[in-house]
Amino acid sequence: MKSKPLLPTAQIKQALEKIFQTIQQDRVVVNLVPPTQKGFGDLTTNVALQNFSLVQNSALGFKQPADFAQWLVAKLKRALIEQGDQPIFAQITSAGPGFINFYFSEQFLWQRSLGLINQKTIRAHLKTETTKRIMVEFTDPNPFKVLHVGHLYTNTVGETISRTFEALGHTVKRVCYQGDVGLHVAKTLWGWWQLGESIEELSHRPLKERVTFLGKAYSYGAEHYETDQSAATEIKQLNYLVFVVAQERLVAETGWKPQVDYRQYLKTAALDQFDFDLIRRMYFVGRRWSLASFELIYEQLGTKFDDYFFESEVAEVGLKIVKRFLVQGIFAESQGAVVFPGEKYGLHTRVFINALGLPTYEAKELGLAPIKYKRFAYDRSIIVTANEIDEYFKVLLQVMKLTLPDLARKTQHISHGLVRLTSGKMSSRTGKVIQAQQFLDRIYQLAEEALEGRKGLSAAKKKRASRQVAIAAIKYALLRSNLGDDLVFDPKTSVAFHGDAGPYLQYSYVRSQSIWRRLEKQLNLNKSFVIDILLSNKVDKDEHFLADLEKEEIDLLRNLNHYFDIVNQVAEALAPHLLANYLFYLAQSFSRFYEKITILDQLAPLNSVTKKRERVLNLPLPIQRRLLLIEMFAQTLKHGLWILGIETVEEM
Repeated sequence: MKSKPLLPTAQIKQALEKIFQTIQQDRVVVNLVPPTQKGFGDLTTNVALQNFSLVQNSALGFKQPADFAQWLVAKLKRALIEQGDQPIFAQITSAGPGFINFYFSEQFLWQRSLGLINQKTIRAHLKTETTKRIMVEFTDPNPFKVLHVGHLYTNTVGETISRTFEALGHTVKRVCYQGDVGLHVAKTLWGWWQLGESIEELSHRPLKERVTFLGKAYSYGAEHYETDQSAATEIKQLNYLVFVVAQERLVAETGWKPQVDYRQYLKTAALDQFDFDLIRRMYFVGRRWSLASFELIYEQLGTKFDDYFFESEVAEVGLKIVKRFLVQGIFAESQGAVVFPGEKYGLHTRVFINALGLPTYEAKELGLAPIKYKRFAYDRSIIVTANEIDEYFKVLLQVMKLTLPDLARKTQHISHGLVRLTSGKMSSRTGKVIQAQQFLDRIYQLAEEALEGRKGLSAAKKKRASRQVAIAAIKYALLRSNLGDDLVFDPKTSVAFHGDAGPYLQYSYVRSQSIWRRLEKQLNLNKSFVIDILLSNKVDKDEHFLADLEKEEIDLLRNLNHYFDIVNQVAEALAPHLLANYLFYLAQSFSRFYEKITILDQLAPLNSVTKKRERVLNLPLPIQRRLLLIEMFAQTLKHGLWILGIETVEEM
């Protein structure tokens, strides 16, 4: 079987290893990255700086890293340019205090860019030789509470991480972990009980109104829990009822064997005060309403989860783990609770079983890990949350190292900053939460207004385009910044068709496709037909095909060639902003190309050629080249936007 040719990075590393071996150095550190500034090649390395200590006192007599870099450049030129018929590199230079820059040849740039000509070839070039099973957990809203803007952020990040690994050929499972037991449920059910709305009355209302009522009930219960001691006592007892009901559901639906008798905590007065059957009905109905409303939002965002996990099913598993390792001294008893003494590990102490005898979020999350692995034996588990709970996860991962070491090694937590709006930090407890659907509806409205003056679109197409533009506006605004940073979302600038915004990228794609529409109108040539003819005739093999490349063409080619590396960098660093920023710069590069380069002027005489095939091949070589280059850009942008969870728009 014929092996794949070495990638440019591999060729450079191999050449450097051989050079270092000639000076009796078997180990060399080579970091190769695309340059951060234009004009410094296609790849750059600080290998001379990083390894200068190895040769500083050698017989070679280098006084500074810059001298070592120049010596390496001379060796690299002989190995990578002067040997071989069609070198990958056109130029290798040293710069600054000891950097080495590599410039691809135009022929190589073109040949590599042809791998971007359609979605199939892009997938083939991106697929890694060794694939893994990866589970990505994200969004994680709690039933009985409102899904808010913060959940949209987590969903957007998690979906992009999932698609990045899928693009590289890995098997990805998207999962969602949701808190269907706990005080927030008890507060909601108590508030519902007090507000007096019947299940029957609410069932006749639209789902949106039912979910809004649950949010109102939660706020009512949360407020009284803080200010009314008798209400707090009732809610705590109701909390035990919630655990009992959830446990009964597991027994009935999955054959679960209970690990804990929650009824032992119930006081007779509580059972007399509440209608247990009614509480059970309220729990199941409210849970169903919440989950259904979440699905409607996931559909709008383009996410479909493969599996769901609930606190009710992991709580008892976590409780069992904590009790087992309490005996071994990993946990400790404190004031009637069971805690993990984090100070021993430079962390803080957290409660895993509270004084009521119930597992906390920490214990539940500990129980979640083995259940997740049982359903999908992953090689890697990535959990996405807001950075508000970073300290919580540091403790949890340390506990996993001590109790579930095999799973701990496979688990990674990443977090994002908070979304800041004019109302400030979000708080569902106070009822000031910025609801996800309300937020989406507002951006939909702004997108419709932005498209209002566009001609040539039917009402239906305009409606669909406005939805696509709105989602692009939201997702790009959330992804363009480093995940660790908080961000301020500006609704009006987010829907702009110019500048650093998602709709601008969609508009760039529309511009690229407008050229093909013009070609079909002028010469009756279909895009797929033209591309097939050009590729099948291997027009790029013509020695004149790449003659007189314009500056804008070379610039676009160089930017296109970074795509495969960027996607791999996103996967390696779990940093979606790298792709978002890249696509913006790529679109700018195309814009310069589009405005400067002539594509379809003065083609009228070709209409006299009757055969379509000849009509294509009679196109001037620069036009043939530029048509292919346009499609490479369009397909790259489309694939990159897909990874970001953004749809392309054909007309706008």
